[in-house]
Amino acid sequence: MTTILRIVLLLGGIFYGVMGARFLFYPAGAAEGFALSATGPHGWSTIRGDMAAFFLVGALGLIWGAARRAATPLVFTAALFGIALTGRAINLAQAGSYDGWWTPMVVEAATMVIALIAASVLARTARH
Repeated sequence: MTTILRIVLLLGGIFYGVMGARFLFYPAGAAEGFALSATGPHGWSTIRGDMAAFFLVGALGLIWGAARRAATPLVFTAALFGIALTGRAINLAQAGSYDGWWTPMVVEAATMVIALIAASVLARTARH
């Protein structure tokens, strides 16, 4: 089970790493998929910097946790995606739904749950 969990973490890390790299190097194309746009250099700087940071740090946490069998980076990654999920839930309650609103929430919830399960499993196996 540990090996499968580590593979899932690595695949998730690669997925989020590619997303982060797209925001870093091709922000217009990446932003379009998230219904984001900017009105000028300041906006593009924010999209490039903040979105790349979110996805690249998430990727780093998943890959680091999997490669080093370390629980701590996985807990921080779960927190990162949990905060994003909370923000989406607040937006859903305040602004209402939109087409496909549930897709990113499912992905973020799955990432959070998998990271927490993996952190627990890896912490237990590290002690034995």
